[in-house]
Amino acid sequence: ETLLKNWTRTVKPPVEIKNSRIHEITWVESPEGLAATWRAEVFKDRQAVEFRWFFENRGKTPAQPLTEVYALDLLVSDARPTRLIRSTGGLTGSSESTGERPGFLVSEANLMSAQTMSAAGGRSSNRDLPFFLLQNDAAKRGLLVGIGWSGQWQADFRPETGLGAVRITIGMPGMNLALPAGEKIFSPSVLLGLYQGDSWDGSNALRGILYDHYVALLGNQKPLPPVSWNHWFTFDNRISEEMLKQQMDAAAGLGLEYFCIDAGWFEGGFP
Repeated sequence: ETLLKNWTRTVKPPVEIKNSRIHEITWVESPEGLAATWRAEVFKDRQAVEFRWFFENRGKTPAQPLTEVYALDLLVSDARPTRLIRSTGGLTGSSESTGERPGFLVSEANLMSAQTMSAAGGRSSNRDLPFFLLQNDAAKRGLLVGIGWSGQWQADFRPETGLGAVRITIGMPGMNLALPAGEKIFSPSVLLGLYQGDSWDGSNALRGILYDHYVALLGNQKPLPPVSWNHWFTFDNRISEEMLKQQMDAAAGLGLEYFCIDAGWFEGGFP
């Protein structure tokens, strides 16, 4: 914030599209320096906004390294008592007794102490799903958050005791890079929305936004969620043609729409 006050600031007129309004603000270090652009899409039919940062080196030499870049740095005041409601990722855990948390397990944490969510192994939905709710039970309202990023991310929640607030930061852990001349990079996108009610209302609000604004059309209409069978998470490499035919008949009998042979269709384990 201190740095940007000394840079040239340009605000583009808002752009109206069908269901949202686009805002864009750019700060420029110098005519041939680093440019930082904040682009936000405000939804007209929801109390929600999606935004992200873009960085461009307009100079002729490498820029200074970018470090500790946060896609979101938000202080939520009047935030306690607040519950963090989240879900483990799809590649976390196992049907066997491994001691890991089961995949897609919904859990809660009290934000009286610091908490961290993150991806694992560079897979955006491994360990933690990049969606969560901050539920204020006393006020009967909450904040929904989604992180758009196909890679490693981290979200930290730190109570600000003196302010009675919670600070949320979201970014790419370990980011330390210098943009070559003429190069661009962008941050994860962040979806923020408000809802009234309990955590079920927040979950439904989040699902509604994702369905209405992000799910692609299929045959000029929004499709219902697909129902599929996938062999990997139960059978690993232990498959055969005969077994798959039996599973295919069972899946068809249940009315499943997709039959997916995942990794393991090849011989030799998992090379």
